[in-house]
Amino acid sequence: MNRLKYITTAVVLVTLGCAAATAHAESFFNVEVGIGRATYRDQGNMIWYQEGLPYKLSLKPPAFMAGLTGDIVERANWGLAWHADYVYLGTVHTEAIATTDENYDPSAKACKTDPCAAQTRFSGHGNVSGVALTLEPHYDWRGFRFGVEGGPFIFLPSWTESLTPATPVPGIGATVVRASARLHVGAVVGISVGHKNFSLSFQHFFDKTHEEFTPVWSSTNVVMARYRF
Repeated sequence: MNRLKYITTAVVLVTLGCAAATAHAESFFNVEVGIGRATYRDQGNMIWYQEGLPYKLSLKPPAFMAGLTGDIVERANWGLAWHADYVYLGTVHTEAIATTDENYDPSAKACKTDPCAAQTRFSGHGNVSGVALTLEPHYDWRGFRFGVEGGPFIFLPSWTESLTPATPVPGIGATVVRASARLHVGAVVGISVGHKNFSLSFQHFFDKTHEEFTPVWSSTNVVMARYRF
């Protein structure tokens, strides 16, 4: 009987230990997904468009993310979480009619010649995707979680621009330029409020590049709804 009692006690202890380890693993490794809207901030006049001449910027695409998260420290009212997420900030498009820089007056926002000479049609598109690695200290109050986060953003920008004469010229086709496809290291900061597994977040991505053919954006804001499994 004593031997059976010891065996039963050992089984119970092992079971409790496994349950505790499983609970810890679940809190340290959770899958999270999110969907929202990005707002790319353009670099301003004379970067792929000229104010005063016709242009259109479509800079508010859908965005999504998927990754892993967990708590490094978890106390009654506060904690420290980590996030490792793949983020796709969406594809943007630009259309513009522009003249040469020499024939454009940025102060008057108009051509120097009348009629405006040497006009070219610019059609651009591109996107940003990358991995955000952040730490999030958070405060918990009555079931709600208020957090701030920040960390590096390793991203791959894509930008293609097609240039054609505004007035078709026989024998002259499009000239296509592309930003170099290479990884960049930026940063991301954000705030969030959540309840149970659901949260809303606002993030600012420092994703500007300094290429010769730079993309139209200077940074990106993202509002996103997230769910943690």
